[in-house]
Amino acid sequence: MSIDHTAVECTVADYYAADYVDKLDELKINIDERQIVATSAANALGRKSDDLIITTLDTTSNTITEAGSDGLTSTKINTVFEYFGTNDVPDDGERYFVISPAGWVDLLSISAFSDADFIGYDELPYKGGMVAKRWLGFMWMTHSGLSVASTIRKCFAYHRTSVGLASGQDVATEVNYVPEKASNLVTSSMSQGTVLIDTTGVYEVQIKE
Repeated sequence: MSIDHTAVECTVADYYAADYVDKLDELKINIDERQIVATSAANALGRKSDDLIITTLDTTSNTITEAGSDGLTSTKINTVFEYFGTNDVPDDGERYFVISPAGWVDLLSISAFSDADFIGYDELPYKGGMVAKRWLGFMWMTHSGLSVASTIRKCFAYHRTSVGLASGQDVATEVNYVPEKASNLVTSSMSQGTVLIDTTGVYEVQIKE
């Protein structure tokens, strides 16, 4: 079949998120400050993982030609859908479309996305506080960390296998007492990197907010 077996290289980097919890401060509060700091640190690294993936998605050369003169419209969505179909990007449940909260609001104005006459009551995007929804072959979800320049926001449609996340170490958290600080140091760490595997499976859509 002459399948392309060209390897891609992914460089991993180390990331840390840490904060001190003063020993005497813990005597004055009725909450588990260490657990709060540990949760915040782990969440910060999770956000960093998202940022690494978004940065890699942003390297695609496939972009909607309009410079984001309007919001997320049916025309832009149909362009991406046609592109994925024409280029045989698998429609196997692994297509994703990540948009900004403002883009989600734009979607709600599209009847085919939000009208029960088109999708049925069980698939309404606001039923039960849904923050992700499958529609038109894509799993739609929002993210506030997408790149923005002035009023132009970059959204991305992609197939899961088109971008890789290498993990030397998943997020791990440890607590160590530091005598010099009379505090417990809560540290979360990870070692990760991302790489674009197949440029065909990633498409950038610019919208105006």
